[in-house]
Amino acid sequence: MTATASPKSSILQAPDPLGTAADAAPRPRRRAWPARAIDEVDALVDRADDVTPEHEQGRTLLGFDREATSLAEALVSALRDVEAAGLVVGSVRSEDLVTLKEIASRTGRTYESVRLLAAGKRGPGGFPGPMSSAGWTLYSWA
Repeated sequence: MTATASPKSSILQAPDPLGTAADAAPRPRRRAWPARAIDEVDALVDRADDVTPEHEQGRTLLGFDREATSLAEALVSALRDVEAAGLVVGSVRSEDLVTLKEIASRTGRTYESVRLLAAGKRGPGGFPGPMSSAGWTLYSWA
């Protein structure tokens, strides 16, 4: 999805309890999947041309490259398309939302260095505020 997120940063995970997940591969490899699964994913692709379906460990993963004014708007829009196609969303994952530990890993800094930057106790200030307020503190990587 795009907004403040990078392309294809959000993946919607749909549970696949009946083994009816669809594969992102071209049609020749999809023939082994049940017709119902292919029909549901095809219905989604008809609604949303920015979706990339994949199958991984018994789940259907749906990657979106969606333009919106915000990440929230892009997620809500994608969720509506998925549900309108008859699929159920089990979870949402975004590569854009990161913890201080992940920021430290991506930038080659220590966790403590990043924590002090985020707290305004080191550096010039201006560290972006968190995107969440309860539980895990998540920051936007974008």
